[in-house]
Amino acid sequence: MSKIVITVQGFANPLEYVLPKNQTKVNIGCEVILLCPFDWQKYLGKDITVTVVTEELVEASATYTIPETFP
Repeated sequence: MSKIVITVQGFANPLEYVLPKNQTKVNIGCEVILLCPFDWQKYLGKDITVTVVTEELVEASATYTIPETFP
C-alpha cells in the first residue's frame, strides 16, 4: 500500500496519509488494521470515503456514515 485517502462529504480537500515505501504489505485474502489520525467528532452525520491506494495505483474504497450522536 502506498497511501490512505479519507474524503469527507461536503469537504473539498481530502486527508492523505502516505505510507513508507515497501513497509505496508497485505497478502491477498488477508486483513490488516491501519490507524490514521482523524478527528471524527468534527464530522458527525457525514459520510466518509476511505480509499486505499497501492504502489501499482490500484484503488479500493469503502464509504461509511459517522453517526450524528453517540450513547
